[in-house]
Amino acid sequence: MADTKAAVAGEMLEFFVDKEACIGCVACAEMFPSVFKMIGDKALAYAKAEPGAVKPSKVVKCCPTDAIKFVAGEMDAGDAAITGLEPVPGWEAVWAEHKNDREDLVERERRYGRVYQVLKEPKGFILRIELPTRVPNHPTIYMYGIPQEAPEYEYTVDQVAPDILSVRARMTDPKLKFMTGKVNSFPIGFKVDYRFPEPIGAMYRRMYVKGIEIYAFKEGVVDTDLHLRTAMTKKVA
Repeated sequence: MADTKAAVAGEMLEFFVDKEACIGCVACAEMFPSVFKMIGDKALAYAKAEPGAVKPSKVVKCCPTDAIKFVAGEMDAGDAAITGLEPVPGWEAVWAEHKNDREDLVERERRYGRVYQVLKEPKGFILRIELPTRVPNHPTIYMYGIPQEAPEYEYTVDQVAPDILSVRARMTDPKLKFMTGKVNSFPIGFKVDYRFPEPIGAMYRRMYVKGIEIYAFKEGVVDTDLHLRTAMTKKVA
């Protein structure tokens, strides 16, 4: 396995796939085709990425078995907190065009971790938690030139009881962190405990296209890697 190198600003982003840990789920190749491709039933990091082209933390977290390692470049974490923002000239005209845009109530619920689906599997459960696809429609968003696209989140998943997983998600962009609390229904993140119908054992998690995906196998299930690839192909209705 390659050793992690010290991050160097401006250096090309490089990743490495541990073939022994890779289960061939194709998640990385589907989400980041410019960096990964499948060779048989294993993923390969065949190309480096320009700084800013992908977020290293998101790339690493798309793998449910932690097979992807970040080996060169600058990690997108540890940004300095912002204590103030300068208004964007002419923002009033842009806001006037959008002030009557209706707020999507589903988007609001996503910001609190309330939009999710659970799929029951023979060996366990798949939990998919949707993350927001855009920021709220609010004058201060336009005033400070906040991007409208989906905010990036970092997250953790912890088992706090035999049948409960606690999911914590938090926005990473310093500008968005600064705006939380100043805009209605725009929390910096969420914490939600999900209770499953029965105790769980092994647990895998990854980022997917719309949010966070968790594979929770029933307590006592063995050879979970063998079941994971099949489970990842399932669609939630």
